[in-house]
Amino acid sequence: ISLIELQEKAGRVIADLANVPAAFITSGAGSALTLATAAIMAGDDTNKIQQLPDTTGMKNEILIQKRQRYWYDRCLELAGARLVEFGSNESTTRSDLENAIGPNTAGVTYLVEVNSNPLILPLKDVVDVAHQAGVPVITDSTLQNYPLNYFREIAQAADLVCFGGKYFGAPQSTGL
Repeated sequence: ISLIELQEKAGRVIADLANVPAAFITSGAGSALTLATAAIMAGDDTNKIQQLPDTTGMKNEILIQKRQRYWYDRCLELAGARLVEFGSNESTTRSDLENAIGPNTAGVTYLVEVNSNPLILPLKDVVDVAHQAGVPVITDSTLQNYPLNYFREIAQAADLVCFGGKYFGAPQSTGL
């Protein structure tokens, strides 16, 4: 069997289950974050894809709320992105995000957590502000998989949404 064909068909089945345009199986949620970052920086430009992680001549800044820095945000840097913090330790506002978006902004990242934190800008606001500026949003939604309706809601919340397969009962090294 062609592994590329298997990958495409498996992704199609998952996309249909989640009611999203596309899905891609990765070797962990961290890999999903790296690939999502590469995708928003290089798009489908073959030359840019081959150039990564060298981001010379392309938008390479990924915005992240200061209060959302965490262990796995380095996965975005593996693709060549530069993380740019916005907001403060005390709070983050819509205007903080609006002011952080600049000519080199490739996207915004957001860590979806089980318990919402009132000191961070909610995902809905992040998506609204980013989309008004024409900027895509990547979420790390590693743990947000159950119940299935919640998974679907999160999967439809942003442009590129990354999940950890191990939380679906899959092997440790799988992601979406």
